[in-house]
Amino acid sequence: MSSTHAVFLLIGLQQAVFCLMWSALAWFGLSRRASTTWAVTALVVTVGVMLIAQRGHIHSWLTYVLGNAALLAGILLLRHGVQRFAHVGSSWRRDVLILTVVMAVLTALRDMGRYDLIVLTGSTLLGLAMLHVGWVVARSLREELGNRLALACALPVTLLGLAFIGRAALLSQALDPAGASINASSAASVTIGTGFFVGLLALNLNVLALVIARLVQRLHHLSAHDGLTGLYNRRTIEQQLTEQDRLLQRHGTPYALLSVDIDHFKQVNDRHGHPAGDAVLRTVASTLRGALHAPQVAARAGGEEFWLLLPHTGHSSAMALAQHLLAEVRAQPTVTQGTAVRVTVSIGVAMADDAQESQEALMQRLDAALYAAKLQGRDRAVWAPPPHQRGATITPPAPPTPPALPPPAAATPVATHPLP
Repeated sequence: MSSTHAVFLLIGLQQAVFCLMWSALAWFGLSRRASTTWAVTALVVTVGVMLIAQRGHIHSWLTYVLGNAALLAGILLLRHGVQRFAHVGSSWRRDVLILTVVMAVLTALRDMGRYDLIVLTGSTLLGLAMLHVGWVVARSLREELGNRLALACALPVTLLGLAFIGRAALLSQALDPAGASINASSAASVTIGTGFFVGLLALNLNVLALVIARLVQRLHHLSAHDGLTGLYNRRTIEQQLTEQDRLLQRHGTPYALLSVDIDHFKQVNDRHGHPAGDAVLRTVASTLRGALHAPQVAARAGGEEFWLLLPHTGHSSAMALAQHLLAEVRAQPTVTQGTAVRVTVSIGVAMADDAQESQEALMQRLDAALYAAKLQGRDRAVWAPPPHQRGATITPPAPPTPPALPPPAAATPVATHPLP
């Protein structure tokens, strides 16, 4: 067995292991579509490498034509897996057409006995395909990972593509049909084979790191966000409240806090069912999210209550936002099962500008303001007085007075006549 032959067998074994790994990841649901595609990629590359390793032992069409076509198909499948991972559309028809044309050309070269041209063509096509995959990786993952990480992910396959282009350049200078045999253990062939082994190893490990990074990111998102509404959960916003309180104590940076509670939410569940109640929660959450601008954040504190944290926000801006939210929620019905469900919210607003006030005292003022909004008829915002006015009465803005109904008209007496 030649050295080149041994390297190709080692590459086939490596890709078979990666095929099993990607199949297992797909089985466990980790980037299922992309992992499935990468499992097929490793399988196809394994077939191609093993066929090439059998040159001189089995039919030449299998080892030269099908072997090179399988390697090219594997690279194209790798690109499809990356595009599926990045949720980018891809075209299968174009790749099928490319493979059909390539196999026809390689078959014609085999019939001419120009195996050296087959090797040259295969190396050129593999190199170009890998460079294209590197470009697709950098472009597809840029939005999710940023430019630096996307370029780092594209580096292994790009270097591998450059290596194959370099090999094609060397082969073009000294075409020799006899030197195309895998049994010719030239230093160049062993170097290219070893580089192919290392490149595929780095590439698969790189892609595996992508899947793990996305899994970690997803777990982090789930731990910080509410599963139903997508807003921050209570634990996360309490952490941000602690950070805002630290800035208040150190630098005197004020902030405002809003508590938004859906009015008569229990009636929504009783009349329309819990799925309708969940839909209402999502609608209100979307309305709240749409009204905020960074660094303002919203969270579901629990049940039908939401908290809005407004850094660097004063009294007038907080109340203006509260009034805007009242109108937006009132105007956004939730359509569920063909029924439009309309709700309103009550809002408590508290300003944190006293470094001596504890978070517990702030939350007490906020709860008292929300409670006052409920008592005063709901669908309104109530301002909590600052801590130095603890005895002040929390009063909401006066609601508009409904027009007085006109007095009922006097009854007209009915005439009666004696019977004859």
